[in-house]
Order: sequence, then C-alpha cells, then structure tokens
Amino acid sequence: MDTGDVIVQRSVDFDSRAEMLATSYARLQSAMLDLFKQNWSGIKAGTIPRRPQTGAGSAHRSRDKEAYVHLLTRGWDTPVSFLERRAKQTGLDKA
Repeated sequence: MDTGDVIVQRSVDFDSRAEMLATSYARLQSAMLDLFKQNWSGIKAGTIPRRPQTGAGSAHRSRDKEAYVHLLTRGWDTPVSFLERRAKQTGLDKA
C-alpha cells in the first residue's frame, strides 16, 4: 500500500472510446515518466511541497483480480469503453 505523501500529480485525459487497456496503461506510464523527469531536480533537492494523501488509500492483492478477470474478454486489448459499460451495468461505477 502506498501511504506516502503526494509530491507531484497531474491528470491524464484520454478518450475511453478509443483506448484499450494496453494503450491507456502505456499513456499513463508515459505521463508518469514525463512528470518525474520534469520535477526530478525539485524532488532530489527536496524543494517541492509535499501533501498528505486524502482518504485511506487502497491495497490490491493478486487474488483480488479473480473476481474481474472474466471481464478482460480480449486481455490487454479489451476496450476501456467495454469495461465502463459493464461497470455501469453492475453498479461498480458507484463503488
């Protein structure tokens, strides 16, 4: 579980109708790397203000995915829009 302070953060917008799990993951990883590179000198120097995370955080165990793996109809090529629709149908979008 990650309970450390937030150092830098930004939102990443994407069109879920055009994204697959693999492409959305790659975009998020790229954005994370860019954000890290842009702020490395301040992180290293300790000059970037930190703020505590809000909420209790989350923890994910490998066995937790068992309940959802059936939704990955095409593995990493499963469309994000498909998962959004299924979440709305099952009420998971409100969880």
